[in-house]
Amino acid sequence: MRSSLRIGLVLVVVGAPLASAQEGGALERLDLRACIERAVAAAPQIASARARLAVREGELRRARAARILPEVGVTGLVAPARGAEGKLDSPLPKERVVETDDLGPATRVQLGFVQPLWTAGKLTAAINAATAGVEAQLAANERTTAEVVEQTKTLYYNVLLARAVANVLSEVRDAFQKALTTARERRDRGDPQISELHILNLRVAAAQTAKEVPHLTASIAMALEALRRLMGFDPDAPVDIKDQRLEPEPFELAPLEHYEAELFARNPQWREVTAGVTVKEEELKRARAEYYPQVFLKGGFEYGYAPSRRRQTSPFVFDEYNYLRGPGGALGVGWKLSFHMTAAEVATREAELLHMQSERRSAQTGLPLQLRAAYGRAVESRQQVTELAEGRKAGRAILTFAVANFDLGIGDPADILQGLGLYARASGDYYEAVRNLNVALAEVARIMGETGPPPAPAGGKP
Repeated sequence: MRSSLRIGLVLVVVGAPLASAQEGGALERLDLRACIERAVAAAPQIASARARLAVREGELRRARAARILPEVGVTGLVAPARGAEGKLDSPLPKERVVETDDLGPATRVQLGFVQPLWTAGKLTAAINAATAGVEAQLAANERTTAEVVEQTKTLYYNVLLARAVANVLSEVRDAFQKALTTARERRDRGDPQISELHILNLRVAAAQTAKEVPHLTASIAMALEALRRLMGFDPDAPVDIKDQRLEPEPFELAPLEHYEAELFARNPQWREVTAGVTVKEEELKRARAEYYPQVFLKGGFEYGYAPSRRRQTSPFVFDEYNYLRGPGGALGVGWKLSFHMTAAEVATREAELLHMQSERRSAQTGLPLQLRAAYGRAVESRQQVTELAEGRKAGRAILTFAVANFDLGIGDPADILQGLGLYARASGDYYEAVRNLNVALAEVARIMGETGPPPAPAGGKP
């Protein structure tokens, strides 16, 4: 019975953090594909990733517009102005202007534009950085989706594993109860092969097995609650999984070399960090462009009118109320001479680039290790499933013969104890291996950037 206890403890680990559907409404049963679709649609991290993508796309549109279209602004003002009168027919030095106490309105309209002509590569770097930012966020969205899919598969398989082992233990518990009843009947008939010690051993084994069943039932409920939460349902929603049996995923793995050849072309994490390095490189170029002057075209149109003040027509007199300037433009040069501030910005961008490059080096060495580890677990689990399937059949055969012989009065209670223990251990190990196989396949699929089984061989080198 130590085997059945071990199975129960395993389920505590693989089933947690997992609550059951309360009765109330029609029960909805979802297969794995439907669960994945619900989880992807409900996952807040995916919605957040999509929002970040929209931000990146907005930055790209702004960067492209800055190179093509000028910056344009308009300002309109209305203010009171004191009246003023003067003689305009006399020479300017003798002109007499008298300001009155009358107040009148004064309006101003200013329209201006700035069109960059040469920025030492600043605008081009901004566009390249924004483009790479969109690519990085697209890859991040794919990575997040693949992670949600893998998590959904793992929880789905955990529910099936918990139910499979619970069914085995329920079967073993019923067999012990039946054997205990048969043993008591044989003892009452005076069968010398049955002693009180045999009865006690069967009672202890039956009690230990029965003790694990409620524990596994709670694990199933916890697994279902976790799956419901991931899909966006209430914890007590009447939602259950459709599959009733835990079966190995019918997918044939390609050789490891195929996945290694396709890894860096398919893995979203690698594409994300690679695009991230490009972003930081372009941001560094943009910061260094501040060392150089910027050439631009600046112009506009200005108009002011104050009816309470007489308009000055002399070109030597500046009138800040009644005027018309432009439209016109000028070629300008701007140069930020605070090089110490530019140097600090460049140093910051260089440090960010070094950090992102280290992230890419880490992914370059870590991703192949992750792939080989997941692939090795899948191959090992598949071999275990094949071998344990035969052991499970043999264990059931041993159990069947032992129970039949015991019922006929020719079997020994020790055979029942041994047969049930072997069957429980073999069945538990088999279902655990199936679950491990399916989870390993899901991990390979996530590493390869897929939301289903690993991609089929396509040949070729990246």
